[in-house]
Amino acid sequence: MKTTLALMAVMGTALASDVIVGTTDNFDEVIKEGLVLVEFYAPWCGHCKKLAPEWETAATELAGKAKLVMVDATIEDSLGTKYAVQGYPTIKLFMDGEPSDYEGGRTAPEIVSYVLKISGPAVRDLADAAALEALREQEKSALVGFFASADDKDAQAFAKLAKQNRMKFVFAAVYDSAIAKAEGASVPGLIVFKNFDEKKDVMAEYKLEEVIAFASAASFPVVDEIGPDNYKDYVERGLPIGWLFLDDKSEDESAAVKAVLSEACVALKGKLSCVYLSGTQYGQMAERIGLSATAFPSFGIDAEDEKFLFEQEVIEAKALTEFLTSWAAGSLVSKVKSAPAPEEHTVDGLTTLVGLTFKDLAVVESKNVLIKFYAPWCGHCKSMAPDYAKLAADFANDDDVMIADFDATTNDAPKGYRAEGFPTLFFIKKGSTTPEDFGGGRDYDSMKKWVDANRV
Repeated sequence: MKTTLALMAVMGTALASDVIVGTTDNFDEVIKEGLVLVEFYAPWCGHCKKLAPEWETAATELAGKAKLVMVDATIEDSLGTKYAVQGYPTIKLFMDGEPSDYEGGRTAPEIVSYVLKISGPAVRDLADAAALEALREQEKSALVGFFASADDKDAQAFAKLAKQNRMKFVFAAVYDSAIAKAEGASVPGLIVFKNFDEKKDVMAEYKLEEVIAFASAASFPVVDEIGPDNYKDYVERGLPIGWLFLDDKSEDESAAVKAVLSEACVALKGKLSCVYLSGTQYGQMAERIGLSATAFPSFGIDAEDEKFLFEQEVIEAKALTEFLTSWAAGSLVSKVKSAPAPEEHTVDGLTTLVGLTFKDLAVVESKNVLIKFYAPWCGHCKSMAPDYAKLAADFANDDDVMIADFDATTNDAPKGYRAEGFPTLFFIKKGSTTPEDFGGGRDYDSMKKWVDANRV
């Protein structure tokens, strides 16, 4: 215990009385009842040092509702191993001793909000205008329903919806028509209150089946900075993302371009997530979309397997608005990131695909096609390359089979092809244009056997 306290002091923070120091000796007792958040940390970890004061503040605010624990995983290594801690900080949630992954943010308000969402009622009943104001100050965004009473059928249906979506949004309810009228809501009605943009969005006509879609559009800023803390939120939102990459060297230019983006994105609220970030720091992300990794500011839309690039050197409101309007209307042609096509597509039976040739060569109905998605730096890809080349040579004179390579780091594939890791193999049967996951091993004999068994 003394060692852990000393290490906490090294991290630049005094241990709050509401934070529990977890050790191998007390851990099972600490987590066995109630809701417990455990942070596995390392004293030298910069992110852990940043989290420490937030953890203390949250522990104090949640006293009596949840326990917050800190475990030095460099000392209590058996606990780190038991709970598969592979990086710092790692936060785990325990409910009556049962572990699960923590999916909240890393600031005190986000930690508190997360705990309240999973531990309290799905809908917070607000007794008066003061309670509503307190909610508005506490939460970044909240869905507030206005109903005649808690027993009203609309209120009951809203509560059921809240239980199904409690980890996505904060839900609350008001049963006072005077408050509803003062806020501009009907009864039944809904307002999404938020601490950004226009501060609240009133649902014009309350329809339960449209509440989640309305909230999804309203509870994200029109334009927001994206980073490690909210990247997952934007991905899970499920909308295409418009990325603005800024030049860190020019604050005035960055501020002006952000203002242009805000103006242009208003009309696409709920259809496109518009975000900005440092191009200098995240140039690789710009390159992944198809933009330059060094020239900023720049803007592009990532719509799953399609990329749309704003290719004018100067980002100004009229041109960007026209670009976004054309994108929304479906009249833009997606940009395909592609390496140059080789002079000979097929050598010794192995066909090299690039972004610009993928559809013409591989998405055909006249062949059985096996495609290996690889990365040049991937060790597993390099290991299987000789066997894959041997497989290609075996089918070199077979008109019904194509064995193909595809460098997924320098090329875009058509929609429907997504490699979660490398190497990933897809198989398209003759007569079809729909890819199937390859189900065989990665050695020559296994691949040959699988292709022979699944070809048409």
